[in-house]
Amino acid sequence: MTQGHLETEFTYLPKGELYNHIQPRLFMGGTADDDVCYGPAGQKAPQEDDSFDCVVTLYAHAKPVYWGIEEMRYGFVDRGIEDINLERLGDVVVWAYKKWQGGDRVLIRCQAGLNRSGLVSALVLMYKGASANESIRMIRLTRSADALFNKNYVTWLRKHGARYITMLRNRELGIPFDREELQDLYSNLPISDLEVR
Repeated sequence: MTQGHLETEFTYLPKGELYNHIQPRLFMGGTADDDVCYGPAGQKAPQEDDSFDCVVTLYAHAKPVYWGIEEMRYGFVDRGIEDINLERLGDVVVWAYKKWQGGDRVLIRCQAGLNRSGLVSALVLMYKGASANESIRMIRLTRSADALFNKNYVTWLRKHGARYITMLRNRELGIPFDREELQDLYSNLPISDLEVR
């Protein structure tokens, strides 16, 4: 484990599954141990997988998806919002949302399928109209009770998620991000030990 990172080398599959169904045609999951660009194999990736039309990959070491599956890649570390380019994250969220609403089967994956994929899945659900709490609850019920254990992400979703979604919708209408408002979304957030799971 690298100091300062939550990203680790481990095999952990919530509910024993590589991915789970979050909503109709929307899935959230991780990356199999043998589906990475380095290291020994543990959990096996499917030999061929036509379960998805599109995949969002948020884990930089994941191998590209199979032929015929559209992929959006944006790797970032599982740490804090300040380590993520929110403009690029918005591109990923809107892309996944449009593919999903267009009828595609979309998988949002990271390493273990808990935090990064949880953050993006929550934002996609919020883009559709759910609140931060509804999105978090849905993900924890369908993926794992341990999903979104990164309290930085949860606190940020609850405090800034709705405003961020409004900014993304405005950008889709041709209104660019306000740099000051975007910078405000990076403000340090205290992590509450009283967070209700």
